[in-house]
Amino acid sequence: MYLYLGIAVLLLLLIVFFRRPENLASDCLKPEVVTIDSGIPGPCIGMVGSVHGNEPAGAYTITRMLANDEFKLKSGKVILLPQANPCGLDRNVRENPQSGNDINRQFGENGAMDETSSHILEALKTCDVILDFHEGWSWHLETKASLNPFTQISVGSTLTPSNHEIWKTLAPQVIEALNLQIQEPLKKFSILWNQSCKIESSLNCYAAKNNRPYMLIETSGQNDIQPLVVREQQNRTIIFTVMRKLGVM
Repeated sequence: MYLYLGIAVLLLLLIVFFRRPENLASDCLKPEVVTIDSGIPGPCIGMVGSVHGNEPAGAYTITRMLANDEFKLKSGKVILLPQANPCGLDRNVRENPQSGNDINRQFGENGAMDETSSHILEALKTCDVILDFHEGWSWHLETKASLNPFTQISVGSTLTPSNHEIWKTLAPQVIEALNLQIQEPLKKFSILWNQSCKIESSLNCYAAKNNRPYMLIETSGQNDIQPLVVREQQNRTIIFTVMRKLGVM
């Protein structure tokens, strides 16, 4: 009896093992898209959380806001990819573990370069504004001010907007709202203008070359250098400020 039981368990494990890659591919390559539509004409705001799986604050923020029913719109709609790299988040790795790709290096000037980036662009194609949530490994102003010439400068606590007219007034308003919460001068947010294509094949560069009103958001949070609750609050401030200024909320 024990022999038969052992064989049954082994067969079950083999079935699970050989089915797992198929399930993983489905989960990893086409992340969930959530649309909330007020039914009243207005702007469409797209939000992308945690394309890099080791940068969890964006996914955490959007997922919590959805769970708490906080996207109460008075006009327009929001299109959300709460976890743009769900399998990377699960494993705390930067890349998509199924494809092995850094998703944010798969956006060519003329379009997507893999299945996941194609899925993201398709979801965002009607959006008037795109917010893309990432996390730096330190504070930009703090590393920039370092006396050590060998210190790499982080992009944590920065906004990098595309060169679109909408950001000329909106990005400074977001920075003002963020910095009211921060006491230490070297940990305040700043704007990085004209740097959209510093990294080719990023969503930022794709948006710039195609005149899409996109903003890269970098909190300071890799390796939990500051509490997740702090980064969540900063992301919430960005979301609410943009939505209110555009009349969506």
